[in-house]
Amino acid sequence: MPTASVQLKNRSNRLVARPVAQLVQASSFFGLVRFNLPYAPVEVSYSDLSNKWEEYKRPGDFSIVDSTGPGNLKVQMQFRYADPRSSGNASIESELNRLRFIGLDSSPVFFVNMDTYLSTPIAPSFVVDFLGIRIALFRIADLSVTIKRRNEQNQATQADISLSLIEDRNPLIADVSLPTIAYEDAVVRVGVAAPGGSGPSPNGPTKTYTGSTR
Repeated sequence: MPTASVQLKNRSNRLVARPVAQLVQASSFFGLVRFNLPYAPVEVSYSDLSNKWEEYKRPGDFSIVDSTGPGNLKVQMQFRYADPRSSGNASIESELNRLRFIGLDSSPVFFVNMDTYLSTPIAPSFVVDFLGIRIALFRIADLSVTIKRRNEQNQATQADISLSLIEDRNPLIADVSLPTIAYEDAVVRVGVAAPGGSGPSPNGPTKTYTGSTR
């Protein structure tokens, strides 16, 4: 899968290149939409990593517990977004708009160059990337942006972004084309009501219907 890199200074004040984390969406309208994270979130909270358990009461005895199945992984992250090439002074308005479009689109998202929880599903995910590697899919449950700095034109140059996601394990159900259901010629009695008004009389006239359900 194509990746990007960013040059940052290390403690020795030397420029070093490292892969850029990316939030990617396979949009049904715009194709692959990528949002680079030059300052990847360091602290990421993961929840619902274990099975769900229910307790069942038993009269006069200890309760028993039983698993109701695993939960979908929940992710919460916060990170600063800025343009590293301008030391955080260039406008990021277009990038923030792209992120909002990703949040409004109903397509799932996945991450590139992030840790195992965000990159590799525990169980197969039904979707593979271009290299045939299984990826973990997520839905954006909440997205918020807090502008932290602006330039002289009042355009946003730095922002804190909060992102909440839930793992998507919905099964992919393929569309199936069913043939037209045809019926044979049918003879239906019409016109004369049976005694009591419950339907056509067995001695009434008949009408033959031919054709199909098309």
